[in-house]
Amino acid sequence: MSLELITGPAGSGKTGEILDRFVASLDREPVLVVPTGADVQRYEEEILFRARVPVGGRVTTFGGLFALVARACGVITRPGLSPVQRELVMAGVARSASLVTLQGPARRSGFPAALDHFIGELQSAMVTPEQFSERMTARSRGPRGGYLAELASLYSGYCDRRTA
Repeated sequence: MSLELITGPAGSGKTGEILDRFVASLDREPVLVVPTGADVQRYEEEILFRARVPVGGRVTTFGGLFALVARACGVITRPGLSPVQRELVMAGVARSASLVTLQGPARRSGFPAALDHFIGELQSAMVTPEQFSERMTARSRGPRGGYLAELASLYSGYCDRRTA
C-alpha cells in the first residue's frame, strides 16, 4: 500500500489527475481522502460518472481515514455523541449528581452547555476523570473545596454515563 499526495494550484488539473488515477486503481480498492463531507459526495459522483462501476475504492474525509486505520489496527471505535446528545447527557449528569455548591447553577438552562465545554477542555488536555478528581481532592481543603469536588464528580459522572 502506498500513499501519494497530489498538490497544485486551483485550475491546474489536479482533480482530473486524482480521479483518473483513482478510477485506474479501483481493482486495488484505493482510498481517496478529501477535506469535507460535501467533497466526498462530489468526488463519488464524479468517480461513478468516469468509472460507470459503483464498486471498489472509497472516498472519505480525514476522520474516515483515521477510523479505517483504527479498524485495520484492531482498535475498537465507538461513534461519538452529537452536540445535542452531549448536552442531554450533561443535563442528566447534573440532575443525578448530589450537588450542594453547584445546585443553583445546575438548574440554569446554560449549565449543561457550560459543563460540556468544561469537560471538553479537560478531555482536550487529556486529563482523565481520575487525574482531575485526584487534583481537586488535593485542593479541596480551602473555601472552594466543595465546588472542586462537585466538578470532579460531574466529570466522572459524565464519563460513566457516556460509557454506559
